[in-house]
Amino acid sequence: MTLSKDPHPSNADFPHGSCGDDHAYAATNTGCGWVNGWDYYAVETRRVYIKPNAELIDARIGKLDLSGANLSGANLTGAHLTNNNLSGAKLSKVRLNTGDLSSSNLRGADLSYANLFRVAMITDLTDADLRVRT
Repeated sequence: MTLSKDPHPSNADFPHGSCGDDHAYAATNTGCGWVNGWDYYAVETRRVYIKPNAELIDARIGKLDLSGANLSGANLTGAHLTNNNLSGAKLSKVRLNTGDLSSSNLRGADLSYANLFRVAMITDLTDADLRVRT
């Protein structure tokens, strides 16, 4: 899992964090911000920042409510995001090849143009956007 320390302590927790680099609290639900995720391999809690184009390669986090998360364009290669609520999440153009979304709620999620090569997905995809490039 690639993690970074928060250089700006004013960054807000999910879902009211900045989706850019201004490090401000947002009164609205932006779908970005810090979350405490369970790292299955290290058997400890890790803090990760949810935002578009995030680098969460090999992340192993689960049992989180990430409904409405904005991870558009994120690199989630090899990530194990099991047992998460990702309903309504923006996951367009994510790279999740060889990852795992098992037992996650993806109802209404935007997975348009996502790279889902060899992804484990025993999950609810009701009303999810699964458009692919032709």
